[in-house]
Amino acid sequence: MCECGKIVNINKDVILRRNRNHELNSCGCSHITRGLKNKGYRRSENAESKIGEIYNRLTIIDIIHQNIGGYKMVCECECGKITKQQYANLVNNKVMSCGCYGKEKQSITGSKVGLNNCTKQCSKYKWYYMKNHIRINMRSGYEVMFAMILDKENIEWLYEPKCFKLSNSKRYTPDFYLPKENRYIDTKGRYMESSKTKIKEFEILGNKIDVIFIKEIEERLGLSYYKFKKNWKIKYNISYHKQCLMLV
Repeated sequence: MCECGKIVNINKDVILRRNRNHELNSCGCSHITRGLKNKGYRRSENAESKIGEIYNRLTIIDIIHQNIGGYKMVCECECGKITKQQYANLVNNKVMSCGCYGKEKQSITGSKVGLNNCTKQCSKYKWYYMKNHIRINMRSGYEVMFAMILDKENIEWLYEPKCFKLSNSKRYTPDFYLPKENRYIDTKGRYMESSKTKIKEFEILGNKIDVIFIKEIEERLGLSYYKFKKNWKIKYNISYHKQCLMLV
């Protein structure tokens, strides 16, 4: 019988061996009591000591206990956003920010390689337009359709002639530039909040820009995007071995 009152059945040889090695102190209650006494204390104290540490763009401002066990660090990013991260990911530089750093890097990369180059979306359909016998790779079918509209309406245009640097290292590259009007055009299928922010900042810099949506493009060209894409697929498959003729 243990001091706690619990009766346990233990083999005689086990008792002798454990007593000899000073391993048998109780029925097991001493381990439970010792664990309860210090439960989470050291871990909590250790986690709280990390508050104030800075890793890349993230500053630890608080800790949060997880139901499964352990803690997550509540971090404030330089951009002001609050996010929860594992401490190991912060220390090992697996997490650099709330996500804004990655977006900025993508924006910078896109500004360097995106101008007149095929992007991931481009690689699926091989969007391009032939202007004065020069092939111009484009990012989307919307842009190809709008290029056809501009030529149809005899409007002089340039495709992605310049990339602009906005605040917080963001890059913005409008789709088209109309030299005679000194105006930029951006074609959109839908208007994302990130796009709205960029365009607003772009206008604050003193630039003129219009956003053209697919519905207006379809009306001006007299062709739905669905039919356009369907025809493009047929043309692309046929002309894949014949250096691709312009879609007309």
